[in-house]
Amino acid sequence: MKDFEATKGEIESFLSENKAKSADEQIHIAWMCIGEDSRRLQDGEIELYKMLKAYGIPTIVVVTKAERDKDPSSGEKFSDFIKNELGLKESEFERVRALESEDDEGVIKKIMGVDLLINKTFETLPQAKSLAFARQQEYDKEMRELALKRLREKAKEDAQIITHSYASIAAGIAASPLPFSDIALLLPTQVGMILHIAKAYELEMNAESAKKLIIALGAVAGTGFAVRAALGTALKFIPGAGSLAGGMINGTVAAATTEMMGQTFIAYLDDNFSNLSEAIKNIGAEALKKYANA
Repeated sequence: MKDFEATKGEIESFLSENKAKSADEQIHIAWMCIGEDSRRLQDGEIELYKMLKAYGIPTIVVVTKAERDKDPSSGEKFSDFIKNELGLKESEFERVRALESEDDEGVIKKIMGVDLLINKTFETLPQAKSLAFARQQEYDKEMRELALKRLREKAKEDAQIITHSYASIAAGIAASPLPFSDIALLLPTQVGMILHIAKAYELEMNAESAKKLIIALGAVAGTGFAVRAALGTALKFIPGAGSLAGGMINGTVAAATTEMMGQTFIAYLDDNFSNLSEAIKNIGAEALKKYANA
């Protein structure tokens, strides 16, 4: 008990590893032994009992070396004290003397409680096996969720890099000083971004579907970007400084719009990661609106 804090982590790791085993290989029932001669319940024993219960392992508390239940000075039964402190039912407790003993007066004290303990263990076994199966299912679920989380994080990370890259390309295209030179090139660039993001999420999408999505994302972007883009295009008709200013405005708008489109698509896919095949069927301007500022 004095080293319990040092070994507590090892016990917890052991119980965690037990949970990862198949139901038939797990620990089904624990016997937690407390010597009657100690006449005390230590903090470490209480913690251990709570730990076993937290891991869903049915536990029978066994008072060993059973010689004298009643305290000679207080009259209190040690068995009652243990049951009260740990909140035990009768089926979760047993006093046991595993070896025959002889006291100073030559009185033979026979083995006691072992058969009762075994019977209680067998009675607990069906419930214990069910709990082991439940632990196995819970562990499998946790592992699936962890794997899904890692896949989701990786897909999102890759998609973010893709979006930033395409936003930079869009800015370069739109910054061209020639009027309308960006219109023909921006759409394929944004379609390429959508297709690459979809690939990061292991989704099959063709160019036609990506074009439709670009139109939906454009509707989500609203009129603010469109007005600024129109202004930038108009300025390109003015030679010199006007063309330069128009290119700068259009470059900024194209980058921001492309970035917004990519981030909106990512936010939608991330939120629907558990059922992407269904999510991609239902995608559209209405479905995307709430993700535009995510």
